Amino acid sequence: MHYYIHCLILNGLNRRKYIRDEFAPLLDLLESKTTKPIEKHLQFDEVFIQLQWERALDRINNDPEAAITSARTLLESTLKYILDTLGFEYKNEADLPNLYKTTSKALNLAPEQYQDQIFKQIHSGAFGVVQGLGTLRNRLGDANGKSLSNIKPCPRHSEFAVNIAGVTVMFLYRTLKETNVNSSMNN
Repeated sequence: MHYYIHCLILNGLNRRKYIRDEFAPLLDLLESKTTKPIEKHLQFDEVFIQLQWERALDRINNDPEAAITSARTLLESTLKYILDTLGFEYKNEADLPNLYKTTSKALNLAPEQYQDQIFKQIHSGAFGVVQGLGTLRNRLGDANGKSLSNIKPCPRHSEFAVNIAGVTVMFLYRTLKETNVNSSMNN
């Protein structure tokens, strides 16, 4: 009996040593003040957007939940990229509608920034689309746990979500680029 307990203790100590040895490089990296795990910044451009959009499109038929989540992630990443580029602060845990509201104001796309009713209507609709994408991802995407009563989205629903997110992202990104070009020409 004592031998068995002795073996259990040794195995436990060996396991601890193994785990400690395996995680030591990661812990050293995380505790160091000078080294960052990712030195290279993400290249965020139209090619990146197109690749992410295509990745989401590829998932539509086989994994519509993942396609919806990818579409929402692309939109959120774009909003944060734009805000970072323009030097606007936001809470990292901010929800999609608030990120969009801040971004649209930063890019002069907020409905209240227009006099013409048609542009107010279009940009109000864009806000509704963004809000809907966030809700759709929460209910039908694959980012949250599911109950037995949850439904699976049809491929056409995920295709709609992916494409509307992609078009919105491209519009926002191109508006940013146009804004940056115009502001650099005025300086």
